Amino acid sequence: MYINHLAEQKGEKKLAELIESILYQNDEFRKFSEVQNKKIQELNLKIGNDINEVYAIRDNYQNVHKEYKEIGDKRAILDNIERVKKEIASLNEKAGFTQEEVVQYKKLHQRKERIAAAKERTEGYIDRVGKYIQELNDLKSSVSNRIENVPTSWFEISDHAALNFIEKNITEDIKESNALFDRLIQKHTNLNVSLERAITTKTQNIAQVDTALLPYTAKISNQQLLKRLAKEVSDDEAKIKKIEEKEKQLAQSREAGSKLRNEISVSTNSLFENYRLILEQIQKPELSQIGTDLHLETTLEIDITSFQNGFCGLLDGRSNFNTLFGECFDASNNYVYSSDTHLNNLKTIFDKVWSPEQHQIKFRSGYIIHKMPLCNY
Repeated sequence: MYINHLAEQKGEKKLAELIESILYQNDEFRKFSEVQNKKIQELNLKIGNDINEVYAIRDNYQNVHKEYKEIGDKRAILDNIERVKKEIASLNEKAGFTQEEVVQYKKLHQRKERIAAAKERTEGYIDRVGKYIQELNDLKSSVSNRIENVPTSWFEISDHAALNFIEKNITEDIKESNALFDRLIQKHTNLNVSLERAITTKTQNIAQVDTALLPYTAKISNQQLLKRLAKEVSDDEAKIKKIEEKEKQLAQSREAGSKLRNEISVSTNSLFENYRLILEQIQKPELSQIGTDLHLETTLEIDITSFQNGFCGLLDGRSNFNTLFGECFDASNNYVYSSDTHLNNLKTIFDKVWSPEQHQIKFRSGYIIHKMPLCNY
C-alpha cells in the first residue's frame, strides 16, 4: 500500500530510496552494487577528464593549424624554391661556373659567414667585458671611499693612540681592497686583449676568404641578384622546415585526439555495461520479487531532461537536430533514446560535435564546448 501510495503521489525519489533499501537487504547484491557504483564513479571521472583533455588537444590543434596556414602554401613554396634554383643555375652557367666551382664558391661563402658570425659574437664579448671592467673600477672607487669615510663617525673615541691605530689599519685596508680590485681589473683587461687578438685573427681570416673568392666573384655578372636569390631560397627552405614541424605537431595532435576519443567511447560503453550488470542482478527472482504480488521490472534509461537542458541547450535552437544528427533526434528536436542504439547515438553526436564547422553545427553564443554534459543514467 505504501508503494502504491508513493507511485500515485509521484513520490519517485522516496519510492526509489525505498526500493533500494529493500534490495540492499540482500548482502550479496549490496556488495555487488557498491563495487559497480565505485566503477561507475571512476568511469564518470575518467570520461569527464578525457573530454576536457580531448578538447584541449583540439584547441591546440586549431592554434597550430592557424600558424601552419600563416606560414604559406607548402606546394607553392616548393615550386618557388625549384624555380629560383633553376634561375641561380642559369646565372651560374652564364657566368661560366663549373659544378666544382659552384661547390667551392658555396663552401668559401659559408666559411666567411661563419667567421663573420664568430667575429660578431667576440665583439659582443669585448663590449660586455669592457662594461664589467668599468663596473669593477666604480666598485673600487666606491669601496675605497666608504672605508675612508668610516672614521668620520668616531668622534667619541678620545684615545688618540687607538684612533691612529685604527686609521692606520683603515689605510692598509684601502690598499688591500684596491689591490684586489686591480687584480680583477687586470685579469679581465688581459681577457679583452686576448679577445682583441681573436678579432684581429678573424678579420685576417675573412680577408683570406675574400681573396680566395675573387676568382669566383669576378665571374659573376650580377652578384647582388645571385645573393638575393640565394637568400630567397634559404628563407623558403626555412619556411618548409617550419611547415614540416607544424605538420608533425598536427599529426601528433590528431593521433592523441583519436586515441582519447576512442578511450571515451570505450569508457562510455563500460559505463553502460556496468549499469546493465546491475539491472541484470536485479532481474534475478530473489531480488525482483520484492513482495507479495510485487515484481520489480528494470530498464536502463537516461536523464532526458538533463540531457535536453544540458547538451541540447547549447545548440542553436533554430537548427533542426534531426538534420544535424540523423535519427538520434526526432523532428521536434527531442533525443530518441533506446538502449539498443544509445551508444551508437553518442558516438555519432560526439564525432559531429568534434568538427562542428564541417557538419554545420551552430552553438549558442558563449558556450564552452569542452564543458558539454554527458548523458546521465
